Parts: sequence; structure tokens; C-alpha cells
Amino acid sequence: MSEKMREHNGRDDAADVEETARAQKLAEEDLLRQALDEKEKLVKDFQDKWLRALAEVENIRKRTEREKADAMMYSQVRVLTAVITIFDAMERAVAGLDAQPGIDGKIREGFSMLLKNAKKIMELEGVVRVEAKAGTPYDPNFHEVIRVKDDQGPEGLILEVVQDGYLLGTRVLRPARVVVAGHVPETQGQEPSGKGKEKKL
Repeated sequence: MSEKMREHNGRDDAADVEETARAQKLAEEDLLRQALDEKEKLVKDFQDKWLRALAEVENIRKRTEREKADAMMYSQVRVLTAVITIFDAMERAVAGLDAQPGIDGKIREGFSMLLKNAKKIMELEGVVRVEAKAGTPYDPNFHEVIRVKDDQGPEGLILEVVQDGYLLGTRVLRPARVVVAGHVPETQGQEPSGKGKEKKL
């Protein structure tokens, strides 16, 4: 083999080795890039799961707070509804005592003080009376119609407040029970009886 051939073969071998080394390096870079992509994907998946878990924990916290507030409101509503019933009885008692001239003034004064204190407690708790008085329009959000009187004025006008209603904030503890003006439909087979008909609900 001539010197030139050996030299040529040597250059070919060196080029092959260099090409092989370059190919190996590219393959290794490819493998590293794939491994890095997989790791980045894993990190992104973990971040997504972490953010979802954080959001779920926050939702659970908010739901728990809302349920706790609802439970407290429910308990408060139950107690205040009972207090309102007692308050009504005290108001009737004071009105009854005022109507009896022979009752000792100290008894009347004692009941009046109790009523005044009960009113203060209700105000401190945020309980207020529902606006309802004769001559004002009926509002189904705050009033409960217990009777309709025919031909007594414009339809839906409150004629009488039978029982006061109460609010706790915007929540109705008890609607005001009212008598309203309106049309009472004739019952089948019954003769019309003229003005002033009533319908109890």
C-alpha cells in the first residue's frame, strides 16, 4: 500500500471518528433535551396539582366559614323568634294593665320597665320592626295577608296591622300580619251580599 493511500485512509478514518463523535454528541444532547422536557413537564404537573390543591383548601375554608355563619344565624334567628313571642306577650300585658284602672301602679311600672329592657335587647341584636301601617301599600316581602276586605279602598292597601313583623338585618324573622283591601271573588252558588265582604286566608 502506498504512502498516499495510507494517508488518505487515515484522513477517512479521522473523518469517520469525528462524524461518529459528532453524532454521539447530538444523540446525547437529544437525550438530555428529552429528559429535561420530561422533568419540566413533571414540574408543571406538580405545580398544577399544587395550585389545584391550594384552591380546594381555600374553597373548603370559605365553605366552612359560610356554614359556620349560617349555623350561627340559624341559632340567632331561633332565639330571637322566641324572644319576639315573649315581647308580644309583654306588650299585650302592658296594654291590658293600662286598660285596668284598679291595677297597682308599681305592677304597671315593673311590666313597662321589662318591656323597655326587652326592646333595648332586641335593638342591640339588630332586630327592627317591619314597616307596616294602615294606608300604606302591601309588600309581599315583608307582609303576610291574613284577611282581604272587599270594597274598602284601592286593592293592596293595608287597612289594619294585626301583628307586628320583625327583621334581623335584611332577613324577615316574622312578617307583619295585615288586613288588606282587595277584591274577594264570589263563591259559586252564593248570592252576592253587597259591600264589605271579607275573605280570611
